[in-house]
Amino acid sequence: MRIYLPEGGLGDAAAVTAAVREFHREHPEEPVHVNTMHRYDDLYRWNPHLRERPEGGRAVVLELERDGALGNIPMSFCRQLGVRCLNSTPEVYLLPSEEAGGSARLGSPVDRRRLVAVDVWARAESRTWRLERWEELVSRLAREGYLVVELGRRVATYTHRREKRATSAPLNLVGQLSIRETLAVLKVCALFIGTDSGSSHLAAAVGTPQVVLYSRSPWYSRAYWNTTPVLGSRHPCPRLCDRECSESFFCLDEITPNHVHAAAQLALSRFPKEP
Repeated sequence: MRIYLPEGGLGDAAAVTAAVREFHREHPEEPVHVNTMHRYDDLYRWNPHLRERPEGGRAVVLELERDGALGNIPMSFCRQLGVRCLNSTPEVYLLPSEEAGGSARLGSPVDRRRLVAVDVWARAESRTWRLERWEELVSRLAREGYLVVELGRRVATYTHRREKRATSAPLNLVGQLSIRETLAVLKVCALFIGTDSGSSHLAAAVGTPQVVLYSRSPWYSRAYWNTTPVLGSRHPCPRLCDRECSESFFCLDEITPNHVHAAAQLALSRFPKEP
C-alpha cells in the first residue's frame, strides 16, 4: 500500500499516522509507505507501522474532507483506505534521546504539571485570536505559577494589524525548533493551548491534551479524545471588525481570555500530568 497526501498542512499529515496505524491493525503483513511530497517526512520516522517503500501493490491518494460530516480527519482517511477507525488519535514516535532533548530545551528541571505550551500562529485570519488576548491569557497563567512555553514554526503574523511578533511568554521558542523538537517539547508539557493549527495535532500525537479555539472548521472534524474545544458564536460573522477574512465564520473575537482560561483549568483537571 502506497499512501499519498498531495495537499494539506502539518495537521493533516499528522492525522495520517492514525490511519496508517489502523490500516496496519487490520493488515499487519501488508507493507505500507507514506508520501507527503517530502514536506512532513519527519512525522513518520521510527513509525513501527510503516515499511520500506513497497514495490507494486495498491496506491491511494488521500483527499481532504473539510466539512466533518462523517467524523474527524483520521476517520475520513481510514474510510478512504477501506479500514475501520477504532482509534482516531494520531501518533508520532520519539526516541528516548529525543524526549530527553525536549526536556533539556526547557532549561532547569521544572514540574511538568505546571508546563503549558502555546502557539499563537494560525494559517488564516479567521483562525487567528488577537495578540492582546493571548498576552492576557499568558500573563494570567504565569501569575498562577505555570511556565508558559511559546512555540511554533514561525513568528505569528496578524494580517489585520500588519504585525510580526510573539507574546511575552516566559520561555519563547518560536522559530527555534524542528518538527521533532517541537514534538519533544510538547510531550513534556501538561497542556497545549492554540488555535486550529498544526501544533494542536502534534500535541495530540504525543499524548498532550489540547485546548483549541475553533472558528471556520467544525470542531469535531479537527478534535480528538483529549481535546477541549472553545467555540465562537454559532451565527455567521457579520464582518464588522478590521479583520480581512475571506469567508464567513464563527468569530474568535467573541472568545475571551476568561473562556480559554476556564477551558485550560478544565483540561488540566480532566487529564492530569504525571509528576
